[in-house]
Amino acid sequence: MTVPGGPYRLSVATQTYVHRVDEVGQKAPELLVGHLYTRDLGDLSSRHVLRGLISRVCGLSDDTGTMFYRVKRVPAYWEAWTVY
Repeated sequence: MTVPGGPYRLSVATQTYVHRVDEVGQKAPELLVGHLYTRDLGDLSSRHVLRGLISRVCGLSDDTGTMFYRVKRVPAYWEAWTVY
């Protein structure tokens, strides 16, 4: 599987996931709305945990490879989060 910015070796589980999401996206993209919403909430709510885990496991000492998980404290986001 070719990944932009690669070359990377993706696990079999990741390749299976990517192929399935692509397949559903081609046949019935509306089915991905709930999935993506859930993934987004999970990513937002646990980014700090994931960022730390990735840094520790991969031995990263800076933001290389973890910038996606860095979230600035945007007031409107944090207000909404406390209500959620």
